[in-house]
Amino acid sequence: MKIGVCRDIKDLKMFDSSVVDYCEMSLTSISEMSDEAIDERVAIIRDTGIPVSCVNGFFPKEIPLCGPDMNEEQIKKYTENALYKANKLGVKTLVLGSGKARYIKDGWDKELCLEQFERVCIIAGEIAAKYNMMVVIEPLESAETNSINTVKEGADIVRHIDHPNVGLLCDVYHFESENEPIENILDNKDILKHFHIANPNGRVFPKKDDAYDYTKVAKALKEIGYEGKISIEGKAQDFKNDLGESVTFLKEVFA
Repeated sequence: MKIGVCRDIKDLKMFDSSVVDYCEMSLTSISEMSDEAIDERVAIIRDTGIPVSCVNGFFPKEIPLCGPDMNEEQIKKYTENALYKANKLGVKTLVLGSGKARYIKDGWDKELCLEQFERVCIIAGEIAAKYNMMVVIEPLESAETNSINTVKEGADIVRHIDHPNVGLLCDVYHFESENEPIENILDNKDILKHFHIANPNGRVFPKKDDAYDYTKVAKALKEIGYEGKISIEGKAQDFKNDLGESVTFLKEVFA
């Protein structure tokens, strides 16, 4: 199992691959970077040995993924540019959460909005295929958005789309916030391609003394044969010290 962290690679300059396996950056931020900024990060990847394997923050809130202002050409143009730059960093997994961009406003037809979001996923999947990348849909807690809040809902979309470059993510924080049954993981082993994790109590970096029982998820991942990546996505009180402690702990739990 590979354990990474959601952070700009610039924040990992003091580490190497013995501390953390990979980095997960923001695709929105990457899309806005100059060639010089990209080159700077490529150099950090080379010097630290820490790859930028994944990205999150796929779409900014200014690009609606549903509703009357959803524009396929705008989405295609943005995605082409963003993935072109992400490819320079070696990215392979693209997390599509973007809760604000996919928010369904009052009065909108929910069924139509979900159809529009599916179309977005297909567009993203087609462009991702050119770079051998995988888009993973991220279910988000209902406090953050009002569509696709559970792993089951995300799975329904992935299966309906049936695109080889579109899979599913499970974020343990959101999973617990929505009180999902462990069966939602067990029933979707064929499409779960990525995981996020944080201590559900406070959304902070996982540690050994946490009250939360991480072994529940670890057992489920072992049962489905998952051997991919798990990204820490949470707050750290002392990032420099917390990162190593959290990665070491998670490697023990998910061994």
